[in-house]
Amino acid sequence: MTLPKHETSPQVYEVANEFRARCLEQSGSLLWDRSNVWTVDNLRFIEKHFIDMPDTTTDDFWSKTKRQFTGLPQECFMILSDALVVYSLPSLSINLETKMSFLDRVREIGGPGPPKLDARVAQALGQGLAHTGFRYNAKYMQIWLLIRFALRLKEEVLQNILADPWVTAGFLDECLHSFKPIDRAYDMRNALLHMLFPDVFERVISTEHKRQITEAFLSPSEIEAAKKEYPSETQSLIALDRLLLKVRQRLRLENPSSDPDFYSPEIEKQWKKGKKEPEGSEDSMGEPFSTLFTDREE
Repeated sequence: MTLPKHETSPQVYEVANEFRARCLEQSGSLLWDRSNVWTVDNLRFIEKHFIDMPDTTTDDFWSKTKRQFTGLPQECFMILSDALVVYSLPSLSINLETKMSFLDRVREIGGPGPPKLDARVAQALGQGLAHTGFRYNAKYMQIWLLIRFALRLKEEVLQNILADPWVTAGFLDECLHSFKPIDRAYDMRNALLHMLFPDVFERVISTEHKRQITEAFLSPSEIEAAKKEYPSETQSLIALDRLLLKVRQRLRLENPSSDPDFYSPEIEKQWKKGKKEPEGSEDSMGEPFSTLFTDREE
């Protein structure tokens, strides 16, 4: 069963495919015409200085990142810029000006000046896929997941993991669960899988929304059966994605002439519960998770 892509965001999928080809499958760059950027060595530098030694101060993201990246090769800053583009792609809540400013901020903390953006990248950043919540503004956790996922992929050189969307999901979930619960970027996980495999994974970035959709359209016994089929914690998100496919199949049987959009008003009202999740507009929020590290041990 083929899922519909978000029809107003064609360049998002094009740029995501370029990221996959240039950065994940090869060692190039999304923004720079370079061949040795997303290498194992550079990714290990970032993992050591940015992930394994987190800055637990209450400074903002950019101040902490400047300290952590000081002394690293310029290619590490290029990786950071590429990763910030991928982070920005799915969000409708971060405006284009803010997304573009991320590249200037990388230059300000010691990175190279941003190259002239390919027109497709600029268009993709202006499109987006879904609204993102406050937690998505914690950029560190989203970037951490992208970096660790890329590094682990390149370390598993004998396995063509990206050839299979479900194998990729399982591999990504292992990376996700390698972090403490407070540092897990569930939204980035969902967004990345959809951008890489839009024919398999839904354009639903919020895990809570996925749960609400399955609970609205499936019986408790169907949900319980999926949990038994995928019993471990690292498999729980795959179980949810499998259930979403079942929901889509059921809705298509009910209305064969159209592809269901879970965020269309007529469908959303059938599953949406409670208050609307606050969106993560950086313009209004600044860096809301700048003090998050004080609670990381809980």
